[in-house]
Amino acid sequence: MSKVQNKPVFVNGDFVPPWEKFKAIRDDLWSNKEIGLLKSNWKKMNDNELSELIGRPQPATTMKRCKLGLYRMDKIERNSMKHWMEKDVEILENNWEKMSDKELAKIFKRSAHSVKLKRIELGLLRGEWNGRKRKTTEGSRS
Repeated sequence: MSKVQNKPVFVNGDFVPPWEKFKAIRDDLWSNKEIGLLKSNWKKMNDNELSELIGRPQPATTMKRCKLGLYRMDKIERNSMKHWMEKDVEILENNWEKMSDKELAKIFKRSAHSVKLKRIELGLLRGEWNGRKRKTTEGSRS
């Protein structure tokens, strides 16, 4: 009766426990050509088309794309986001101390959360945390 030995496995010079052996080896099987195809086509093609191009299963292609930091905004279409116009930013800068985010949201036809995020982005803080210090303004409303 022969006994199977669990010899230590090294991938790229790092020790890999036996249960991680196949996962680590599988990840290393992506060639530079495959990664290049993925990086150059991920914006133009969906994951099914990419997997056909590369010759890998769709879930593997999706996982590799995400591991490379190539994320999609499928749920929110980029064109559906309303951009801030200069005149709206000006109104916000002139009225943020006098009006609440809710009141400003009605003027801009946006959510109060959207107004708050833009206000914070512009440095117009009313009680929000700014690093480690908390800034407050008299008569502030959020």
